[in-house]
Amino acid sequence: MDLIQAEKIKALSIKSGQWMLFSCLIAIFIANSPWQSVYADFNNTKLAFHIGSFTISKPLLIWMNEGLMAIFFFLIGLEIREAFESGTLSDWKTVSLPIYGAIGGMVVPGLIYYLFNYPYPDYISGWAIPVATDIAFSLAILAMVTPGVQPKLRLFLSTLAIVDDIGAIIVIALFYSDHLSLIWFLTALGWLGLALILRAFKVSRFFPYFIISVFMWYAIIYSGLHATLTGVILAMLLPQKNQNGQSMVNTLLHELEPWVNFIILPLFAFMNCGIILNGFNADTLMHPILSGTLFGLWLGKPIGVMAFVLLAVGLKLSVKDQEIQWSQLIGVACLTGIGFTMSLFIASLSFEYHASLLPNAKLGIILGSVFSALMGSYFLMKSK
Repeated sequence: MDLIQAEKIKALSIKSGQWMLFSCLIAIFIANSPWQSVYADFNNTKLAFHIGSFTISKPLLIWMNEGLMAIFFFLIGLEIREAFESGTLSDWKTVSLPIYGAIGGMVVPGLIYYLFNYPYPDYISGWAIPVATDIAFSLAILAMVTPGVQPKLRLFLSTLAIVDDIGAIIVIALFYSDHLSLIWFLTALGWLGLALILRAFKVSRFFPYFIISVFMWYAIIYSGLHATLTGVILAMLLPQKNQNGQSMVNTLLHELEPWVNFIILPLFAFMNCGIILNGFNADTLMHPILSGTLFGLWLGKPIGVMAFVLLAVGLKLSVKDQEIQWSQLIGVACLTGIGFTMSLFIASLSFEYHASLLPNAKLGIILGSVFSALMGSYFLMKSK
């Protein structure tokens, strides 16, 4: 990666993080203002599509979380695929240490959440909320507090966050999908098979795969699996080259990143961050869901990351790059506690049938992410 490209990526990360933060703050402001009902009405507005007798009708919030977020997961899938094929996940020596860190950063926060919530059966489903890392926000903070950040430190964080995303996708597939409908599942497999046939015949245009993915998305919704998995599946199915002989993955990454970073993610933040604060008091701040989420992100992530990193180095399972200081690794480990997008998404799945519990999780995510950003910034600035 050349210097100009690295600077462009860094600038994109900063701007994307700023837009998401701004969208979240605006949502909180509106939700606690006289326009509170307007905000709620906007999220609950029904949007329907009719083709003959076929109808699909859902509130805008569901279209956001099950529809547009499938595009976000498509982008994540493209990043994961690129990382495996030619990027950060192609060399075990480069990738092993952040992989071990990512595992610790998923296990320990989940355990902390469980310890706070195990006496309450309705709360346990949120155990995965603090296991995720928001790539855009964490890289934005890293770029803002250390403008001259060395590429290897950014590589460590981005690799760890990608592995976190792989883990989050697996968690969603295994634990946050409803009971399976065999007919719809087989229908989804049928569309998947058609896409594989197109690939076998070396169809190199994106549009046919996109059309198939729309029908597969609809089948996956009714199969009981979560619809956003369609995005990951599509990313893995695409051929390597497009009709112009260019890398389809790289081309789509460059085309989609501005739309996802500056429209989809800020809109997701706006529609999901509207917490009504006047119902919170000292007692509700001690709610197990809020506490488990807050401490899982703020303390669980850095403790888990650093414990597994130290263990991997101590057991000679991996090697720390000499150019990266331990204090910098601690700062990066703290930044992994910025859960935000993925944590909010998992929270919406966790308490889909217990909506009254969701505000506790959201406030825990916001507080945990803010505290993680501040603590990570402190260690990174101190290590300069």
